[in-house]
Amino acid sequence: MAEDKLKKSYKVFIIDDVPTVLDGLTEEIPWKSMGMEVVGTAMTGTEGLDSILELSPDLVISDIRLPHMDGLDLTERVMKALPACKVILMSGYSDFEYAQRAIRLGAFDYITKPFTEDEMIAVVEKAKEAIEAELRDAERVQRMERQLEQLKPVMIHEYLSLLLQYKTSYHHAERRWEYLDLPIDPCNLQVFLFEIDQFSEKSIETSVQEVELLQFSLQNIVEETIVEFTKGKVVRISPGRFAAVVNLTSTITVTKLAELCRENIGTYTKFTVSVGVGLPVPDVTSLRQSYVQALQALSYHFYTEGNGVFDYGDIPKRQQQPGLPLGEVDSWLMSIRSGNKEKSREYLQHIQRLLTDVEGLPEPSYMLSVYDELFSSVIRVLLEKLPKEQMELLEASARERRQEDRESLADLFQILHDMCEQGCMLINEQRRSESEELIDKACAFIRSRLQEELKVADIAEYVHLSSSYFANLFKKVTGTTVLQFITQHRMNEAKAMLLDGQQVQEVSLTLGYEDRRSFSDTFKKHIGMTPSEFRQQYLK
Repeated sequence: MAEDKLKKSYKVFIIDDVPTVLDGLTEEIPWKSMGMEVVGTAMTGTEGLDSILELSPDLVISDIRLPHMDGLDLTERVMKALPACKVILMSGYSDFEYAQRAIRLGAFDYITKPFTEDEMIAVVEKAKEAIEAELRDAERVQRMERQLEQLKPVMIHEYLSLLLQYKTSYHHAERRWEYLDLPIDPCNLQVFLFEIDQFSEKSIETSVQEVELLQFSLQNIVEETIVEFTKGKVVRISPGRFAAVVNLTSTITVTKLAELCRENIGTYTKFTVSVGVGLPVPDVTSLRQSYVQALQALSYHFYTEGNGVFDYGDIPKRQQQPGLPLGEVDSWLMSIRSGNKEKSREYLQHIQRLLTDVEGLPEPSYMLSVYDELFSSVIRVLLEKLPKEQMELLEASARERRQEDRESLADLFQILHDMCEQGCMLINEQRRSESEELIDKACAFIRSRLQEELKVADIAEYVHLSSSYFANLFKKVTGTTVLQFITQHRMNEAKAMLLDGQQVQEVSLTLGYEDRRSFSDTFKKHIGMTPSEFRQQYLK
């Protein structure tokens, strides 16, 4: 690694045809303290080049004029063989232009003769800094390349996800395919989608770590199943939903392969999945088409409890879309408005049968729009009958239970049924409350007029109801008839007056009876004794 190389001695090779210069550079420059080591010397260009190619030094210091091979030729050959090596040329003043040509050929720097030890040390330190900078850059590039290699699985996932959603040219896809080294061929492809059943509900009850482990486990099971028969890659599309891109094979159809994946998930985990299979496509440019088809096929689990495989090829291309049975809907809404939850349930079940009992299953998107229309109709009816606060809670609860793109038809109708039942209960509670309030008002009216001749019609008029409806409602709320209630309260009042010492005749007149005999007969009938006997019993 570059960091290790920065810590060791850098290798230096020196070439000069003057022995004293050669010895001076080798012995007098403090190479060791500078972190360098002279690994060889030479007095000719050819001899020096042979040693340089064998020793691979980091730095070459050479005279520009040499026997057999000059500095220009030497520099050019060294840079070609060892591009990272730094070449410092020594030249006289008359060789200045010659030295500049060498630098254009790749020499790092030059120093003019005569030079001092400090001047040589300065130019060598400069070369050393350049060597270390390049090594650091090389290590940084290598580190990024390693990181990029580690990120390839993520890049593959992102690229396949893009291909499933957007069209591309074969040329562009082929280049990316080769760079990412995808484990599948770009031709003869097919897509199937699998989705964990009731994933949202199960996620709420499970820790994030367990959810991620579950998804990884299912993805791994599918990939291991696929690899037994063909090449393929699985990518996560969204939480709980995955796409498998596979190459076609003569050994098994993709639909059967998807079915096998579903079975293996059921065998090795406690979860089930729903699967949608698209049609085969010739190459990667049409991959999105197969994905969209798989998505449409998966949507048909709207009609199931999950744990099944739907093939796009098996879906009828022309389907009869059932019309909403308006007469049945009106009757259903009327039953809700009246608070009749039994009738509401019967009508809703009948509506569901009418919508689904057609040749071929209707498109799920159409059925969702029908459901939304039914849901809105119920909301409108309940808004007419219930207070705003109650309706907000009821509607919020229903919407919270609905998980977008994950619900089945049965789930939706159950939500609708539960909302209607709760709405009917609230309507009946409110109706009872309103009825009790009216009857309380009527009872107070009766108690305040016990001495008068009271008729049902008069009391009904007081609370703004018809006589027959009022009489029935009064019996339903109080458990007794209006006349029974009046008589009972008159008898209670009579007992109190008798115990206060009032005479029978006086009590009779006060309570509105025509004569004493009529009062006495009524009293005995209800109390079991005459008024006089009652008073004597309590006033002994």
